Amino acid sequence: LGADMSCLSGAETMVADIKAAIAAKSGKSGADIVYEATGKYTVFQKGLPFLAEHGTLAIYGVPEQPYIINTYAFPKRFNVRTVSPNEAMAMEDACSMLRKEDFPVDLFMTHRWSFDEFPHAMAQVRAGEVVKGMVLMP
Repeated sequence: LGADMSCLSGAETMVADIKAAIAAKSGKSGADIVYEATGKYTVFQKGLPFLAEHGTLAIYGVPEQPYIINTYAFPKRFNVRTVSPNEAMAMEDACSMLRKEDFPVDLFMTHRWSFDEFPHAMAQVRAGEVVKGMVLMP
């Protein structure tokens, strides 16, 4: 979808290793965009060291608590953008894109089930085995 690289927030990779990978890939000292979509302050904090000067911190997740921005952890100049976490507002557009196949759903889908497999699908979701799944309606 256009990202040059991504990293898992729970990964034990050292900050220096990730910064070196960013520099090797882009020639920059940090990421142009750090995107936080979990709403978890710990994940938000982990992304801060990777933001490049003049980069943008994009917050989409609905925070569990207010985010405290420690300006010492950021470059001297940066932007903060919030994206409305109100999913109901985005549903009409998202459904329209899916119907028109304007959005590459296959890049996100880990599971697909027939309608008859719905109980099995729910069991897999409850077991934490699914990132994104789709039940195909008859």
